[in-house]
Amino acid sequence: MPSQANAFLMPCSSTSSAIGPIDFASLLTSAAPRREHRIQDAAAARSRRVASNGTAVNTCSVAAEAPGRVRGWFSRGRLQTAVVLVAVVVAGALIVSRLPRPVAAVGMLDQCLWGWPVVHFEGEDWKQAIPDNLRAYPPAYVPIAEWPSGLRFDKSAGALFNSAGDRLFRKGDRVRIEGSVIEVHGDPSPCFYTLGVKVEAIASP
Repeated sequence: MPSQANAFLMPCSSTSSAIGPIDFASLLTSAAPRREHRIQDAAAARSRRVASNGTAVNTCSVAAEAPGRVRGWFSRGRLQTAVVLVAVVVAGALIVSRLPRPVAAVGMLDQCLWGWPVVHFEGEDWKQAIPDNLRAYPPAYVPIAEWPSGLRFDKSAGALFNSAGDRLFRKGDRVRIEGSVIEVHGDPSPCFYTLGVKVEAIASP
């Protein structure tokens, strides 16, 4: 009886020898096209999905377009927000520019060509009360738009009177005025100006 080692080294049976030698090169060559087709089919299946209406949808292209669409939405959102902010800033600037601005300065009473009372302010501080676009070239005078209650200006006399009829100041007097610069309207406005001084207090300097 042969030993276990000799049995392990015995040649293959006739059944095994009938199979013959295996050509691994031909197997690899024949399997390569099939593997390639399977890969292509799998890739095609992943890249296409049939929509409910029967049309083919390329999911890869949809996925590629999605970030662009999101960026477009964000871009439009930022643009709309910027437009709104600019509109708010412009509206706020217009409102602020039309608000009354306080003024307290010394000036000389006078009259423009149409007899309305005006004041020629002295110095530079009063210019802070006029709109920004007029500061570089401020007007020579500012019409008086409104006097304190009980005071009236007589154009023919060129003087300011109180309710008792006493003359307080006249044309050419230096006075100290406290009040605010406001927009004026009328048909016509005083001295045809769009700005005027609303006087709250008037006294000798």
